[in-house]
Amino acid sequence: MKEDHQLLALQMLFTEEQAALFLNGSQYTLSVEELTKIGIVQVSHDGKPQFIHRTFAEYCVADCLVNRLTEGNNASNLVQTFIMKDIFQNEQHQVIRAFIDGLLSSSKISKEMLEHYGKQFHFLGKCAELMLHRAAEEGNGNFVAILLESLHASENTDTMRQLLLAKDKERKSAYFVATERGNIQVLKKLWEFANEKLSTEEINNKLLLDTDKEGMTGWHRAACEGKLETLLQLWEWATEKLKTEEINKKFLLVTDNEGMTAWHRAAYKGKLRYTAENI
Repeated sequence: MKEDHQLLALQMLFTEEQAALFLNGSQYTLSVEELTKIGIVQVSHDGKPQFIHRTFAEYCVADCLVNRLTEGNNASNLVQTFIMKDIFQNEQHQVIRAFIDGLLSSSKISKEMLEHYGKQFHFLGKCAELMLHRAAEEGNGNFVAILLESLHASENTDTMRQLLLAKDKERKSAYFVATERGNIQVLKKLWEFANEKLSTEEINNKLLLDTDKEGMTGWHRAACEGKLETLLQLWEWATEKLKTEEINKKFLLVTDNEGMTAWHRAAYKGKLRYTAENI
């Protein structure tokens, strides 16, 4: 039943060539009538089976892909490349990525496979940067952990440092994006690896105090969005890493390109809880 649902999902969501990467000549074991009796598949007007909602198909595909990612050498390089370059970068696959991230929490990847993936991420260059930024934006903390842990396992420390410090066209690092979105678990995972692999100067100036193209720090952005938990976490890290003068002038009271502090931004956006609790 599970394999039949995965087969149908792959055929629904991907091209024939893409689906063929996973099918290996697989055939349905249940009839269309038997599939429809399970409850999540129906027959379309042209007599073909289809899921009653696209989300069911996306979950089945995610389950299939996680199995392939964690099964070791049985997953071909073509399959792995497709997952990394298409699934983790294509905007239309956001729901699949969310399901994959959830399923990864209960999946274990061997050290051997982590080393293998780390080598692949190392050669992806800008694609790896995009993957990390997208994961930070979407809150896919388990994928962020695997990406960074695989680079660590494969001893590609320089690549990890580059990814942690890489900026998008808005001049935002993955750390900045996670801060702005309030994705606290992703933020903590990025901070954990930054503490291990970056210098104190890099952590202070390129993470805590860094600004985007509008001159806003992560502290500004979190205040704008009313991300109180994120702000409290940033404050804890700032007091650990920064000197008192830096906290006052470059963190708490620093102004953006419009001359506004985080307090101005929070008040302007009506985030009164943040303003009151920090005065």
